[in-house]
Amino acid sequence: MEIRALQDVAAAVRGRRQSLKLTQTALANQAGVSRTFISDLEGGKLTVELRSVIAVVEALGYTLALLNPDQAEPTSTTLKPTGVGSPNEFDLDELLDDYDQGRP
Repeated sequence: MEIRALQDVAAAVRGRRQSLKLTQTALANQAGVSRTFISDLEGGKLTVELRSVIAVVEALGYTLALLNPDQAEPTSTTLKPTGVGSPNEFDLDELLDDYDQGRP
């Protein structure tokens, strides 16, 4: 899945936060942003700042990457944990499908 709208990021952040059993407040504290920002981000509000989005994504153990669409490998569809934990790659399609199905 390509992320084409903030709503795609919103769903991924909300699903990951819930799978980690974090409250919006706990995630906000880890990322150094307000709880209102987390709520706005998860709600797909279009005025969120990219630097804050990156802080939230990193607090969830992910990185964001801009990739050339002409690359042979479709690596833009994976999210990789950055911190302590599983070294597995996560397919964003699967992550969002799991979220849509109510699975952590």
